[in-house]
Amino acid sequence: MPGGSEAYFLEAFRLNDRGVAYASAKSGRRFAVTHQTPGTAIAAQTSFVATTPTFLVSQSGGSKRVVLSSMNLSLVAPAPGGAVNVLVAIDRTNRYSAGGTSVTPQNLLADPDDAADANAAGFAFRTNPTASAAGAGANVPRYAWVWSIPRVVANPTPFSVGFDDGAVIGKTGSILIYTWAATTAPSWLFSFEFVEED
Repeated sequence: MPGGSEAYFLEAFRLNDRGVAYASAKSGRRFAVTHQTPGTAIAAQTSFVATTPTFLVSQSGGSKRVVLSSMNLSLVAPAPGGAVNVLVAIDRTNRYSAGGTSVTPQNLLADPDDAADANAAGFAFRTNPTASAAGAGANVPRYAWVWSIPRVVANPTPFSVGFDDGAVIGKTGSILIYTWAATTAPSWLFSFEFVEED
């Protein structure tokens, strides 16, 4: 196997020298989602309601599958009313109904020499939308991950999950992230990473 600078003549060797996210970023398929006004937090919910996710990824008839790679939430003041619950669901249907605030996913390839730099995400990301009611039978949402976080807010309190690209929806589908605490809703700074796959 070539060593040193010679390794970079062959793509197979080059990828072995990079982190796991490099290939999808280099090919223009990895996207970050965060508020485009730095420091802006969003308020969540005070109870679990299936039609009011805090964050919603959705697409209907897209050209690629969507993979959830990581989720990073920072709990900020005001302190929530109790323990904070986080629930992630995947659904084979497009659950977006109305409202919410759209956040544009940012392509993580910033290379003017590569045409993929212009790629826009095929999926939609919204905070606090109204989702349609859950379906039945094969269209029941799959509640896949759940956590409880202490209510203490300290400088702020981070909560991070690496999904290892382990949550995938098809070319039509949804990823719903619910967060709630009793009485006073949690407030979040947020960042997510997604990958698009054929």
